[in-house]
Amino acid sequence: MADFTFKGFELQAKQQGIAIFENLEDLGAMRTSSGENFGVRPASMWQWEQVTTLLQLEQVTTVAFHQLDFGTDYLKPTRLLLANVDNVHEAFCKGQPCFDDQGFYTGPLQARSAQRQLVGAAGSVFATTGSEQWPSSFCEWGAQTILEKNTLRNSASPAIAEDGGKTNSDRTDFPILQPDGDRDKLFGGSGQPRQCQQPGRERFFHDGAGLPSMGRWDIDKRIWSQNVFWTELRRETLDLVLQHLGDDKKLDRACFEMAVKGEQGCDIVCDEVLKDNIRKLWVRKLQQHGSTQEDLEFKAPGQPFHLRLLKELLAFSGDVDREFLMQGERGFPVGVDIPLPRTPHVFEEQTAWKLEDEL
Repeated sequence: MADFTFKGFELQAKQQGIAIFENLEDLGAMRTSSGENFGVRPASMWQWEQVTTLLQLEQVTTVAFHQLDFGTDYLKPTRLLLANVDNVHEAFCKGQPCFDDQGFYTGPLQARSAQRQLVGAAGSVFATTGSEQWPSSFCEWGAQTILEKNTLRNSASPAIAEDGGKTNSDRTDFPILQPDGDRDKLFGGSGQPRQCQQPGRERFFHDGAGLPSMGRWDIDKRIWSQNVFWTELRRETLDLVLQHLGDDKKLDRACFEMAVKGEQGCDIVCDEVLKDNIRKLWVRKLQQHGSTQEDLEFKAPGQPFHLRLLKELLAFSGDVDREFLMQGERGFPVGVDIPLPRTPHVFEEQTAWKLEDEL
């Protein structure tokens, strides 16, 4: 975790971003009056080689301070590593920790007294309880420093997102697809989609199928493709299925049989003859309505889906995210070596990421 922290700090510093790293001051050898611990020097992150390397960067500096100056009743000497921070508080003492020839601390912080010592316990509670929290005024300084720096950067060189809003996350190394069609005409329903209530705010419902998904709207507000192609395709597909089954009631029972019997109730959807006839019907209808896609019945080796056929069906319904299907004939990138693109018509911009502890 320490290596990861120092590496993240370095990357942030080199891209002119603000970074603040905090840890207890390195107070050197212990000045106990007697005993086996006298002169013993505890470990400190400020002794790491990465700190020395980072301090060689022009935009990186280090300061020390007593938390007493930020409103506590105890000293708690603390040190910060700062990158691209211009707002240096008056309580900060610049410079690295210094020691005499015996390893005892000589500065830059000077010896002071405080109302409370963080030693021992008060009843059943350790004296250090609560001191792990930063003082409110120090938090205010940190928040104000970050806000001022980001405001200055955004006002100097704002980036414009594809949807017209300002953003800094859609950089050139994360490509954005430019789909066909008017976003306002691609929604799967009329009016606003369903909303989710959360404490203090409302958010639009997402079903995982993208912004145009019909599932985001109530059933009575969903919009189905009503062009000539889809009207004919629905009617002729239904006629083909009923003709194959020879009994209308079999189709009515199909969903219930799948729900109750599982795989044993999937006779219709597993019927290879029926599926082949439906696929040929779809190919024929696409060609009749002007499809220029070659080899509509082609299925790539190792690929279970007829991707070209699926892509053309989506094209005739105005789907804006259809082209990605063709990548499946070669294999889809997972974003490790190749950044995954964003399609603004389908996916909102991600603005927050979770960093799990195990990373």
